Amino acid sequence: MLATPLYYVYIIHNLYLYTNQDIQMPILDGLETTKRLRRLESESMLLSDADIENHSQNSSLRQSNNIIIGVSGISDDQTKTEALSAGMNAFLVKPLVLETFFDELCNIITKNMLK
Repeated sequence: MLATPLYYVYIIHNLYLYTNQDIQMPILDGLETTKRLRRLESESMLLSDADIENHSQNSSLRQSNNIIIGVSGISDDQTKTEALSAGMNAFLVKPLVLETFFDELCNIITKNMLK
């Protein structure tokens, strides 16, 4: 079972499952949680393991309504790259600025609606 908060955002007849993932957590960090969520998602979409491994290059996975935003106190490029490669839609640095967070969430939803 995933011990992570899940939020539902209902916008213009589309249900979006949203979760924030902390990159560095004990036992099951946000990177591994995201990989597991994307794997479960991909199984329902009947994608191959190669598609899962190449998630950051695979636009079909990005069309999911499940939004995962990674957060971390570490702001280096390697951490951001790891987050996006794990399947996160975006990466934000703590402390979170509410306006930045909502801007990023709206950008992701808008991109998904345009596909």
